[in-house]
Amino acid sequence: DSLKKVLTIAKTDTDKVNTLIALSDASPLIDSINKAGYAREALQIAERINWGKGIITANIRLSTICKVCNNNYLNALAYAENAAAAARKIGDKTSEAYAVNEIANHYLQLSQYRKALEYYKRVLDLNADANLELSVLTNMGVAYTNVDDYMRALVFYDSALRQLNKLIRESKYSDKNDTA
Repeated sequence: DSLKKVLTIAKTDTDKVNTLIALSDASPLIDSINKAGYAREALQIAERINWGKGIITANIRLSTICKVCNNNYLNALAYAENAAAAARKIGDKTSEAYAVNEIANHYLQLSQYRKALEYYKRVLDLNADANLELSVLTNMGVAYTNVDDYMRALVFYDSALRQLNKLIRESKYSDKNDTA
C-alpha cells in the first residue's frame, strides 16, 4: 500500500517507472496479473519518455514474470531480447550482459543447450561483473554436461571454482580493509 501511495505522488515519469517496477517486485508470484500489469505500465511509460534504463528493467522484469509465473518461454525470450537490444542501443554493456544471460538461462531451461551456450559465450564476451561470470561459467558446465561433453563441462566447472575462490579472496581482503 505504501508503494501505491508513492506512485500517486511521484513527480517524474522515471519515479513512476521505478515505483511500478518496485510494485511488480513486491507483488506475490500468485498475483501474476498485477505483477505483469505493473511491469507493463512501467515499460509503456519508459518507452514514451525514451528512458533506456527503464525500458531495460521493465523488459527484464516481464521476461522473468513470463518464465516464472506463466511458464511462457516464448514471451520471456522476446522480453529478454528487447532488454538486450535496449541496452545495446544506449551502450550499457553490463545491462546487456544481464539481459543476454537471461536469454541463455531461458534456453538452458528449455533444454536447448547449444543455443544456451551460444548466448553464455556472448555474456562472457561482454566482460560482465565477476558474480555474473561465475554464474555463466557454472551454467556452461551444466549445459556441456547435458550434451555429454564432459571434458568441456569440467573445464567450465573448474573455471567457475577458480572464479569463486577469487571472489572469496577479494571478499576477505575487502572485509579486512573494512575493519582496519
